[in-house]
Amino acid sequence: MIPSYRLTSQSDLIDKEFRALFLEGDLHCVYEKSITEAKFVGNLSRLHWEEAKAKIVLDKNFLERIEYFCKPIFENCELRYTGLDIALDKDDKLWLIEANSAPGFNYFVRDCGEELAIEWYRKSLLLIFCK
Repeated sequence: MIPSYRLTSQSDLIDKEFRALFLEGDLHCVYEKSITEAKFVGNLSRLHWEEAKAKIVLDKNFLERIEYFCKPIFENCELRYTGLDIALDKDDKLWLIEANSAPGFNYFVRDCGEELAIEWYRKSLLLIFCK
């Protein structure tokens, strides 16, 4: 018999969720998909929750942890630019959810401004046209 588990919500396992943006394996920025004041409205992707917010992560220790966690991905895959969705569970363990080859910036720009998104696109275009 296969055991069954019933979760009351995604947050039963995941404490926080982040997107880490990388260019040529270098970390560009990390933001949390914060649901602190949000209400689940049917989409598991946290930034789609009502009142969810993108919040830039500035904690250097956590940024280094994200870089270390993601390093094997870039050693084994040739990803020039990507957005990695990463979960932090209740036991403080990181999990890779997915890699996005064309990460969207709508929510990020809405909550954090356009400066880092413009810098991302500028650097991405330089990678494409200068190599």
